[in-house]
Amino acid sequence: MFIVAGEVVAAASGMAWEAFVQTRILDRLGMTETLPLMTGADPAKSALPHGRVGPPLRYQGEMQTIGQSIQEVWNWSSAGAAGGFVTNPVDWAKWIAVQLARGELPDGTRLYSEARANEMWRPNIIIGSSAGPTETLPGRAIASTYATPRAGRCRTIAASG
Repeated sequence: MFIVAGEVVAAASGMAWEAFVQTRILDRLGMTETLPLMTGADPAKSALPHGRVGPPLRYQGEMQTIGQSIQEVWNWSSAGAAGGFVTNPVDWAKWIAVQLARGELPDGTRLYSEARANEMWRPNIIIGSSAGPTETLPGRAIASTYATPRAGRCRTIAASG
C-alpha cells in the first residue's frame, strides 16, 4: 500500500519519492540528519544489525553483528515509502512537534492542513466489536496518543505508533 502511494507521489509530482520527501517535508522541518532511504546512512553513525545466529540454532549462541551497514541486512531502496527513513532523536522530535502542532510549522506556515491532521489522528483499526472508540477501547491511530482530562491534567489511556 505505501509503496504504491510512493509511486503515486512520484507520478503526480514529477519527482522521485525520495526527492519529494526531502524537499517538501524534511527540508521544511530542518530535519538535516534524516534520510528518506537507508542507502545513504553512514554506518559510523548507525546502530548495526545484530542477533544470535547460532550455533546450534538461530536465536541461540553469542550476540554478534550480522552486517556492516543497515542496508546490507534490510535493503529498502525500492520500498522507501513503506518505512525506509533513517533518522535520529533530534530530528524525530521535530516531526513529533509538527504532529503535536497539528501540521503547523514553527514559522506559522503549515506542512499539512487541520483536516489532514484529523485524518492522521483518527482511529483506523477498531479494537473489539464495539460501535466505535471509547475510553476503554480507544482503537488505534497513526502516531497518536489518546488522553482524557482529569484534575486539570491529561492522562494517557492508550498509545500507538
